[in-house]
Amino acid sequence: MSEGAGTPFGFDAKHAYARDAFPAGVGGIASEPDAARSAAIDPETGLSLWSATRLATLQAKLNQRLGPEYLSQRPGPGGGSKLTYIEGWKAVDLANEIFGFNGWSTSVTSLDVDYVRVTSADSQLDIHPETGKCNCGVSAIVRITLRDGTYHEDVGYGHTEGIRGKHAALEKCKKEAITDSIKRGLKTFGRLLGNCLYDRQYARDVLKMPVPSMPLQASDLHRHADVQGMKRPAPSAADDEAKKQARLRQAAAAKQAAAERASARREATTAPTASKAAPIKAEPLVTTAKPGSDLDEEALWCQDDAEAATMALELELEEDMLLRQSQLVQELEEEV
Repeated sequence: MSEGAGTPFGFDAKHAYARDAFPAGVGGIASEPDAARSAAIDPETGLSLWSATRLATLQAKLNQRLGPEYLSQRPGPGGGSKLTYIEGWKAVDLANEIFGFNGWSTSVTSLDVDYVRVTSADSQLDIHPETGKCNCGVSAIVRITLRDGTYHEDVGYGHTEGIRGKHAALEKCKKEAITDSIKRGLKTFGRLLGNCLYDRQYARDVLKMPVPSMPLQASDLHRHADVQGMKRPAPSAADDEAKKQARLRQAAAAKQAAAERASARREATTAPTASKAAPIKAEPLVTTAKPGSDLDEEALWCQDDAEAATMALELELEEDMLLRQSQLVQELEEEV
């Protein structure tokens, strides 16, 4: 179902010339024409040469046919031969590409529910619409209008069988009917928008062509700022210098503390106090030594020897840590 006649697509020459706003086609709107081109009139169409050129470019594009990557197949009614079709979202993408995202619009002219039948599992009528299975059919008429006022409209249909719940069945039917009507309306503009699918020979041949694989590219995705992981600003030179100086001060303080602890350990090992030595020597002689016993005097100093060995080991560890800290300080100084 379409309206308007006299020029391609039912083009209203007077209306188009007055507005001179036919979409550029294939991605956007052309720049405004100069005065000479705008004033010149094409004798065949009655349009300005600028509009006629744009119209011819658009017509050539619409005369092309779809590639195999746009097509899908589904079983025919009653298990018959497969039907070749274009999905609704692909048809909308094509219309945006050809007319421009703001070069066309749709409006629902009518939306009628033809029938609704709710049944139970045993095919008996069920009085509850939310528990029984619903069969319904909906018809829609959608008008597709271009920026210059040219429009086409066609009927679409949607139906469901065995959908549980009346609301779910009607929702699916209405969406299906409107999508079908949009696709049928778009095909009246030319082969590229789906009219080529009615050529059976073309439909058979195009499906034999290989479909190139188009892997998903991250650059083609619009990501949320949080998901995208925006890069943090790089630290300034002043911040880097402050961090290095703080690390140097920390290493120097640790080095000084280790040196003080090592010095204290050395003094403790070289100058034992008399309070520790006197009881150890006196106690065995008075309480444990017996006349004529063969007691080894070195055993009297076993406790002091163990303490000395422990202190020597700790001193070695302190010196090793001091050496490592000195190396760290040297590396930091070289970086600076």
